[in-house]
Parts: sequence; structure tokens; C-alpha cells
Amino acid sequence: MEREHYDFKNCAHSVDFTNPKYVLLNEIGMDCKLKYLGLNGNQLNELPKTILAECPHLLHLNLGYNQISQLDHFAHLRFQKEKLKTLSILVLRNNPIRSLAFRVENSDSNIVDENAPSGEFSGVRSVTNVFTEKLFPNLYELSLSFCELRGELPSFPLPQLTNLEVSMGLKSATKLDADMFRSLKNLEWLALDHNSLREIQ
Repeated sequence: MEREHYDFKNCAHSVDFTNPKYVLLNEIGMDCKLKYLGLNGNQLNELPKTILAECPHLLHLNLGYNQISQLDHFAHLRFQKEKLKTLSILVLRNNPIRSLAFRVENSDSNIVDENAPSGEFSGVRSVTNVFTEKLFPNLYELSLSFCELRGELPSFPLPQLTNLEVSMGLKSATKLDADMFRSLKNLEWLALDHNSLREIQ
């Protein structure tokens, strides 16, 4: 299969890799000025670690229509607070994501919000939602539609969020607790259509 190399150091502010043949993303430099990156419509099965680490100016990341099932790497980046502080739009629609939860060592508690719902077990902290204000301080648009989220949708401690899309993204939830949206003080657009909800409390 033909491989396509790309020089991110000298790239423009916008790059789209929708449906490429094959892309090597290890040429990104720390001086990358990339603000928009489209990787939708590929076969990625994990978060692109190099991009998250070395694109400090990224504003819009489109990872929709891939095979990503886990979001743990968002939380496990040691330098995450610095590297994701500019991200404002994140598209994860149509990925087989079943849970927004992740686990971190107690020693890494600096990467999660102190008020994030969690549980303690064997020195490991389980956080119920990777999307917190501390990890994504400027995220205002999040798309999780057409995912495979199981169980009840967790609360989103993102007071700056204005757009939240979870259309056809809940696979088993039949009821919704309206209190989960109390922290979304700036929410302007919420899409929960075409799920199996029967009750909103």
C-alpha cells in the first residue's frame, strides 16, 4: 500500500486527510502551527498520540467515522493540560466508543478535575467522564453522535460547552437525569434525537 508522508512543520493552518490511502503522522514538529486537522473517514482504532502531543495550537480536530473505541489517552498525556488547552471543537461521531470513563493512578490526579465523579479502588481512580474543564478548558463543541455509549450518560463538567451532540449515540440508556446538564451553563444546542429514551427525570 502506498504511503503518503506529510511535512507538518511547514503546513498551512488547515489539513484534511479524509479517506487517504495511508498517512504517516510522525513528522509533526513541536513548532507545528496547525489549527484544523481532519482525519475523519479513516480506519484509526486509537487516538493519534503524536498529534495530541505536538500540535499545541490545534482548534478543531475531526476524528469522526473511524474505529476509535477508547479515550483513555486523552487523560494519560502527562502534558495534556498544556497541549489541549486551545482545542475548541472535537468531532468523535460514528466511532465505536462505549464509555467516556477512564482510569488513572492516584499520583496522576492532577490531570482530572477535583470535583469529577470518581471511585477509589486499589490505588487507582476511576473517573466517569474524560471530558472535564481541566482537560479541555476551551472546548465548546463536542460531537458524540452515532457512537455506542452504554449505560446512562454521565454528567459533563464543561461549563464553557455550547454545543453537545449525542444523536443516535446511546445504545442502552432508556432514561436521562436532567441534573447532568446543570454544569453546562452556556449550553445553547443539545441533540439527543433518535435514541431509546423513555423518561427524562
